[in-house]
Amino acid sequence: MYKMIHHMAWNNLGRRYGRSLLVILMIGASLWGLLFMEGIYDGMTEQIISNTIQSDSGDLSLFARGSRLEPSLKLLLPDTLLERESLHPGPGSLIKSRSARLSHTGLLATAHAARQVKIQGVVLKQEIHHAELSGKLISGTLDFGRTRTGAILGQGLAEHLRVTVGHKVILTAQDQQQNINSLALRVTGIVRSGNQQIDEQLLYLDLGHCREFLGVAQGFSQLSLILHEQADVHLIQNQLSLELKDQSLDILRWDQLSPALLQSRQVMETFNLICNLLVFCVAGLGVWGVVTVSVLERLREFGVMLALGTSFLQIQVQVLLESILLGLGGFVLGAGPGAATLIWLAHHGLDLQIFQEGLQAFGLDTIIYAVIRTGYFTTAFIAIFLACASSVILPLHRLKQARPITILNQP
Repeated sequence: MYKMIHHMAWNNLGRRYGRSLLVILMIGASLWGLLFMEGIYDGMTEQIISNTIQSDSGDLSLFARGSRLEPSLKLLLPDTLLERESLHPGPGSLIKSRSARLSHTGLLATAHAARQVKIQGVVLKQEIHHAELSGKLISGTLDFGRTRTGAILGQGLAEHLRVTVGHKVILTAQDQQQNINSLALRVTGIVRSGNQQIDEQLLYLDLGHCREFLGVAQGFSQLSLILHEQADVHLIQNQLSLELKDQSLDILRWDQLSPALLQSRQVMETFNLICNLLVFCVAGLGVWGVVTVSVLERLREFGVMLALGTSFLQIQVQVLLESILLGLGGFVLGAGPGAATLIWLAHHGLDLQIFQEGLQAFGLDTIIYAVIRTGYFTTAFIAIFLACASSVILPLHRLKQARPITILNQP
C-alpha cells in the first residue's frame, strides 16, 4: 500500500511539474547561496586567525612571566630553553615550526617621517619558515645582508615612511641599560603579513645584531610555536606547563593572546545558524504554498480515496512524502553545485584585489580561500527536512476540516 502511495506522490508532483520545479529551484538557489556565504565567510575568519598566528602569536607562545603586562628587556627567556627536546620541531614532534623573537619598541625615522615600530629580532631562516614570509614578500629579498645591517619592513610601515628597497632608515631605541642608541639600517625587503595593524609597525632585524643594539647578552622575548594540528594546542600547553613548571614562564594559546579572534569565530558560527534558519523559512514557505494549493485542488480526489477505504493516515503520508520529495530535490540541486563551488574556491580562491585596502584593515589577503565543512550540508539537510515536514501541518489540518468525503455528495 505504501509503495503505491509513494508512486502516487511522485506522479502528483510530475502532474504539476512547473510548480514543483519552481519550488525546487528556489530551495536549490537559496541553499547554493547559503553554502557560498558560509564557505567564504568562514574562510575569511580562518585567514585572519592564520595570519595572526603566523605573524604574531603562534598556536602557542612562551613568555617570561610578567613580560606581557610590563614589557622589559630584563624579562627574557633564557637561550637554554631552546635546547629542550620537547620544544624542537622535527619528525615525531607535534610542533611544526618555532621562532625565537626578541621584541622591543623603537622609533624608525627617515628624512620625511618617523614612526613608532615593533622591533623583532629573529633568526631569519626560522622566521621565513615559521611565518611563511616567502609568500608575503612584496619587494626586495628576505636577507639582512653580509653586514647584518639590513631591515625588513611591513608594507604599511614602508608606505608611512615613504621608503622602498635600498633606502636608508635610522632606528632609535632604549637599550637594556636605559641608554638611547641609534642604528643606521638599509631596507632590504618589504613584506605584507595580511594584518594591517602588524604591517604598520613591523620591523625585522637579525637577532644577533638586535641583541648588540639593545645591549642584551642573551635571551629572547617570545618563543612562538606552530603545531601540525591546531587541535593539539591544549594538549601541548598542558604538557609544557607540567614540564616547565620550575621555570618562570607564561604559556599562552593564540585565543588567550587574541581573544577577539576566537569571538569572531563564534560570531561566524552564530551567523551560519541564522543563515540556516533563513533557508528553513524559504523552504518552509515555498513548500507550504505548493502543498496548500495542491491539497485544496485535490479535495474531490481525496474524497474518492477515502470512499475506497484509504485511511486518512495514508493520505497524510502521501502529502508529507510529496513535500519531502520537493525538499530533497531542492537539497540535491543546491548541494551539488554548492559543493563544486566551494571545492573550486578552496583551491583557486576568490580574488578581491579591488578591495585590497579594506581587506588589509581586517587582516585579510586579497584572495579569499573558502572553507568546506560537512556541517554545512548536514545542518542544511536537517533544516530543509524539518521545514518540509512542518509545512504540511496547516494544509493537512485544513484538509481534515474540509471533510473531503462529503464533497462527493455535493452536486
